[in-house]
Amino acid sequence: WKNNLFIANLSGQHLRRLVIEKQKVVKQEELLKDKDLRFRMVRTGPDGLLYVSTDDGKIARLVLGK
Repeated sequence: WKNNLFIANLSGQHLRRLVIEKQKVVKQEELLKDKDLRFRMVRTGPDGLLYVSTDDGKIARLVLGK
């Protein structure tokens, strides 16, 4: 996920992915919109995978397709 920034969007109920090149956002996408979850936080784990927490206390490991 080099040069990617992931943002947990609590009110929008999605995970936002920003692709950054030369200090500019060149692409954005909203992920997991259909899951009906309120994402509170996203972090990269030591295994390189993404982990998200939700407002109801769940923690999930994400494996996103390329």
